[in-house]
Amino acid sequence: MARATIRQRPDGIPEIVRPRRLRAALVTLAGAAAALALLPAVFAAAAVYLALGIPLLLGLALFITGRALRRRARRQPAPAIPLRVAAASPQARTFTAWDQPPPPAPPPGDELLSLGERVFRGACVGCHGEKGLGDGREGKLISIPPRDFVAAQFLCRHTPSGSLPRDEDLFRSIRRGFRPEVGMPSFLFLSDREVWGVISFLKTLSPRWKEDEVPPPLVVPPAPPFGKDGVVRGAQVYVAAGCAACHGKGGHGDGPSAPKLKYDSGKPVKPADFRRPADFKCGQRPADVFRTLVNGMDGSPMPSFADETTVEQRWDLVQFILSVGAAPGTASAPAR
Repeated sequence: MARATIRQRPDGIPEIVRPRRLRAALVTLAGAAAALALLPAVFAAAAVYLALGIPLLLGLALFITGRALRRRARRQPAPAIPLRVAAASPQARTFTAWDQPPPPAPPPGDELLSLGERVFRGACVGCHGEKGLGDGREGKLISIPPRDFVAAQFLCRHTPSGSLPRDEDLFRSIRRGFRPEVGMPSFLFLSDREVWGVISFLKTLSPRWKEDEVPPPLVVPPAPPFGKDGVVRGAQVYVAAGCAACHGKGGHGDGPSAPKLKYDSGKPVKPADFRRPADFKCGQRPADVFRTLVNGMDGSPMPSFADETTVEQRWDLVQFILSVGAAPGTASAPAR
C-alpha cells in the first residue's frame, strides 16, 4: 500500500501528499461513519411510523367495516323482539321525604341486616368508625363529634330524655341529616329499604337495644294560634327558664355560657342561633321545636324542660323562638 509522502512546496512550506487510494479509503470510512450515526434516527422514524400508522390503518379498517355493516342493516329488517313488562318488585326502590311519615319497616332478617351492614360500611363508617364508636377518620376532622352508636345517645327523639329513640326517629335523622354545625349530610340517595337496613344494623352495635325498652312516643298537643301575645309571653318564659345563658338575650347563640359548652364527648357545642331556624338540629317546624323543649337533646348541654314548664308555656316559648327567625315586624306562624 502506498504511503503518504512529504514534499516541499515552491514557497518552502512542506505538505503531506496522500496517494489517491488512501484518500478514497478515508472518504469511504467517513461515509460509513455518517451512515452509522444516522441509524438511530432511521430506527426512530420507523418506530414513529409504526406507532402512528398502525392505529390509523386499524381505525380506517374499522370505519370501512362499520359503514358496510350499517348499509347491510338498512337493507335487512330487524327481527321483532317481544316487549316484556316486569311486574313491580316488592323491594322496589322508594324514597320517602324526611317530613313525611316513613313507610312500614320491612320484616327483620339476615338479608335486611346484611344490606344495612353494606350501607354502613359504605356511607357511615368514615365518620362513625368501624365499630360505631364515633371515631372514624373523617369524623375526627369535624368539630361536632359523630354519634357513638355503642353509647346509644341520640339528639333527636320522640321519646323522653335519656331513653332510646324510636325507629321512626332514626329514619328521619338519616333522611334529613343535621345542619352545617353538625356535619352529617342528608342521605337522600338511600332508598327506604336501605335506610331501614342500616337502622337494623346500627341497633346491633349497642347492648342497650336488647336491655332497654323503647318508650312510646311523645304526643305533641295541638298548637294554639300564633300571635304577638304569645311571642311576648314566650319572651318572659325564655328569661325565666334561663335560656339566655346559652342562647343569648336576643336568641343569637351568643350567651355568656356559650363558649364553655361541650358535648359529653368533650368537644365544644355551639348553641342554636334562632335567626337560622333551618339549622335547628331536630327540625324547625313548631312541633319539632316543642318536642325538643320537652325531650332535650341527649349527649349535649340542651336539657329537657318537661318539668320546668307547662304545655302553654312551651307553646309560648316556641312562638318566641320562631319569631326571632321571622321577618321583622311579623309574628305569623311558620309552616307546619
